Amino acid sequence: MSHSRRRGQFRSALTAAATASALVVCLAPSAAAQDHSTDTTVNFSVSNITDFHGHIEQVVDTGDDGVPGTADDTVTEAGAATIAGMVDRLRAAEGIDGHIHTTSGDNVGGSAFTSALLDDEPTLEVLNEMGVDVSAVGNHEFDQGYEDLIGRISENSDYPILGANVTVEDGREELDAYDIQTITDEAGNSVDVAFIGTVTQSTADKVSPSAVEGITFANPWEVTNRIAAELSDDDEGNGEADVVIALLHEGTEPGQFTEDVDVVFAGDTHVQDSEWEGEQPIVLQNLEYGKLMSNVRFSFDTETEEVSMEPAVYTADEMATLAEPHAEVQATVDAAVVKAESAGAEVVAELEHSFTRGARGEEGPGSNRGVESTLNNLIAEAQRSYLEDFTGVEMDLGLMNAGGVRADLAAGDVTYKEAFDVQPFGNDLMYGTLTGADILTALEQQWQDPAAGRPRLALGVSDNFSYSYDPTAPDGERVIQATIDGVPLDPNADYQVAASTFLFESGDGFTALQNARNSQNVGVVDVTAFIDYLSSTENVEPRWGQSDVGVSIDGDVVAGETVTVDLESLIYTIDPTATQVTVRIGDAEASAPIDVTVLDDEYGTSGRASVDITVPEDFSGAGEMTVTTDAGTEVGVPLVESEAPSDNSGSTPGSSAEAGPIGAVVAAIAALAGALGLANVFSGGQLLADFQDTVQREINRLLS
Repeated sequence: MSHSRRRGQFRSALTAAATASALVVCLAPSAAAQDHSTDTTVNFSVSNITDFHGHIEQVVDTGDDGVPGTADDTVTEAGAATIAGMVDRLRAAEGIDGHIHTTSGDNVGGSAFTSALLDDEPTLEVLNEMGVDVSAVGNHEFDQGYEDLIGRISENSDYPILGANVTVEDGREELDAYDIQTITDEAGNSVDVAFIGTVTQSTADKVSPSAVEGITFANPWEVTNRIAAELSDDDEGNGEADVVIALLHEGTEPGQFTEDVDVVFAGDTHVQDSEWEGEQPIVLQNLEYGKLMSNVRFSFDTETEEVSMEPAVYTADEMATLAEPHAEVQATVDAAVVKAESAGAEVVAELEHSFTRGARGEEGPGSNRGVESTLNNLIAEAQRSYLEDFTGVEMDLGLMNAGGVRADLAAGDVTYKEAFDVQPFGNDLMYGTLTGADILTALEQQWQDPAAGRPRLALGVSDNFSYSYDPTAPDGERVIQATIDGVPLDPNADYQVAASTFLFESGDGFTALQNARNSQNVGVVDVTAFIDYLSSTENVEPRWGQSDVGVSIDGDVVAGETVTVDLESLIYTIDPTATQVTVRIGDAEASAPIDVTVLDDEYGTSGRASVDITVPEDFSGAGEMTVTTDAGTEVGVPLVESEAPSDNSGSTPGSSAEAGPIGAVVAAIAALAGALGLANVFSGGQLLADFQDTVQREINRLLS
């Protein structure tokens, strides 16, 4: 079977300036197709969406004016009714003998509010109503286990769900590998179109292990190529097809498929991909949530067995311009919205304590993203705990961005809708491996360009994580020491970190988190995990103490000398509980009251105190200072003994800037590292302090 490729009209989905009249042309048969319309030619088209995730409602960006229904409006997610209307338009296009509508998996699971609340029942219904003809299985279809996939999902889908690379043990029913659909024109000419469906091989890492127990996932490209070869080898014994289309729930790269595959509709990675240059196959990937639809128009000559293909890609806004919403689908969506509003009142948890966002001055919760808050920390802990239980992988740290927390949680009953309002953006949860140095850099990136509007964006952290920082230090050098479960972070060690896709994709400027290795998107929406944590955890309490404290020292750290320790970030800006702070160096201890005034800034400085403490007479070389409060805060600060008392002040804790010859040695080595391009080795007070401690100990050992 030979395949010829005829270059046709191809529109980028990002050509936002295209007019409706220009788009209509793409739906009419091209001159090439009309010329090829002989008695032996069958003309048909195949459309595709992917990673729908239950986004059945249309989403509109109201633009700069913020007013719906104006010229500034842009449809960003088509919604099920508009997608169905577009499919109807493609089926009715002039010169088309048949149309097949497909999806590349993740139709359900990780879904938007309305569909998720109703167990994706409305999504399964509208997919049938819009006329999906065939689908690949996605990793999300395994979320509730294989039995749920072949039961509830498959039984309520009027189309085959394909999983050619999915192997099931114990004799259980397996998914079909491929599906062949025949299109026949009025003259009786027919074409057999094969669809091979596969899912990402990393499915086993994206869902709960118990959900895929006894199931293996082979390489999707290899499996697709093998089946495509069988369908193209003229051996009727193993099935034959005239056109082969891969429904691939995985991202793809050039060269992964053979010429036996004509078109690849990819998915899973939520990106756009449009390749129509060079050898076969055409590769198309349509973002997610109904933001794009692609359509390939085929002309197949039954006599010569040649096929020509013309792809087009439509944005959600273009679909809304071209197509009338499908009335039956719209009615299903409207009914689901009403039902979800009622179901949203369901109580999912009961809290004894309130959890709030940060405040600035008297502006109230939510006005300050630069400070630590009980709710931001709670979500970070929930994500760490949930992913640990879900994956069976020990999570060292959970992180959360303050901007992703959009409402507070009051004590008492918590409804589904209230929990959803806290995290409304629908980010997926991920985990990945970061070095200690990456984590330290991410902490440094909390301090941002003041000109950008928010000088600090505080990270929520899980309950097992604490750190100290010097607010007087330069950018990139503020963090003094960080600990996980009380153990100082090792810059060279690896840690498993749980967070949202937003953070791992460097959202809010946290670019260090992009360094994550072996990262896995588990396909669970953040609010789903949050609700599960609230409902399954007994006695959910705020982290009463602070995770981070600002520390700077005025004076020389020398035995017998008194230094002043200036502290900040000792309280939450809503309902502070700490009133007294205690500083300890060895056996020495000193306390002071905390000024609990909530300050009008965005640097996390509220909760200030100054403590005078005398360095113990037996202090020598290096040690640690601890800072605690009566609310439960505890952070450590490594100290290095100064050479002798001096008139200098403002020494940085754990730094060697004022530490005599040790400081000179370290400064010289740091300068050399900078010249060699290794300056990052000395970034942050933590690693610098560790190096100083080592040098000091060795000198003391040699002199003893």
